[in-house]
Amino acid sequence: MILSGYAKTAVGEFLIRASKRGIVSINFPTKRRSDLSIPVSSQESLQHIKMCEKGLLRFFKGRQAELSGIPIDWQQFGTFDRRIYQALRNVPPGETICYGELARRSGFPKAARAVGNALNRNPVPILIPCHRVLRKDGSLGGFSSGIGWKRKLLHLDKKQNRTFHKRSN
Repeated sequence: MILSGYAKTAVGEFLIRASKRGIVSINFPTKRRSDLSIPVSSQESLQHIKMCEKGLLRFFKGRQAELSGIPIDWQQFGTFDRRIYQALRNVPPGETICYGELARRSGFPKAARAVGNALNRNPVPILIPCHRVLRKDGSLGGFSSGIGWKRKLLHLDKKQNRTFHKRSN
């Protein structure tokens, strides 16, 4: 069973779905809200949603957010996608990677195009930061929720990176 909830951020309401193992999906804000008639599956699901909501609120306020610590339900992914997504979670805020390099780091050095397809299927954007993947020439490339969102997320990543470095010094 899956639990659904909303994270009300400065940029809109994100629909979050979680199982007892972790976050299953995050949907970007739209003009229409989905029905929240899915029953609670466990206390763990609720904790995952609350943790994700807290992280998204901090992120969209431009504050440092520990998004990499939010559990994801990895069982929903095949081996290829899981390896791509796990490698991508190691790319820190404020940094980017190209599709080919992500393919190489994931153990699939000739699969840059397949990496792009996997990122397009990513049901957990922001937690699996597919917005940090650029084309080899440095241009933005695509993004499942639109280039405007990709630009916004990259900008917020840079703010987080600056905040982290100020606190470290």
